[in-house]
Amino acid sequence: MPLTESIRFKAKLERRGQFLIPRVFRWFYKMEPGELLRVEVELHDVGARAELFMAQMSSDGRVTVPRLNLQVLEQLEDKSLVGCLLDVTMWPVHRQGEVSGTPKTEEGVSDRVKRLREGLGQGSP
Repeated sequence: MPLTESIRFKAKLERRGQFLIPRVFRWFYKMEPGELLRVEVELHDVGARAELFMAQMSSDGRVTVPRLNLQVLEQLEDKSLVGCLLDVTMWPVHRQGEVSGTPKTEEGVSDRVKRLREGLGQGSP
């Protein structure tokens, strides 16, 4: 059962802009490294605006916050955020072309590319 719903938890921001997804969530939802996630982080007890980005979980269960998002949050705090508490919300990302959790076959995608090329008058190479 991969991540199918939003989860919310608190995490401590570590060096290099990383935070750890709690083990119980990784275990319960059988989250795999490389799984694409939509992540929203906001500083705990500050009431600042949240930063939204897409990320992948590394093999050790950490997610890296993009540098630009960290810089925006640091401007709101006027200090380094290492060690700060974050409110994290995560959702699964449904990739384009997936129907009820199953990706389209490669054959379907290649047929669509062929039709697009024919429509443009290029034909297939």
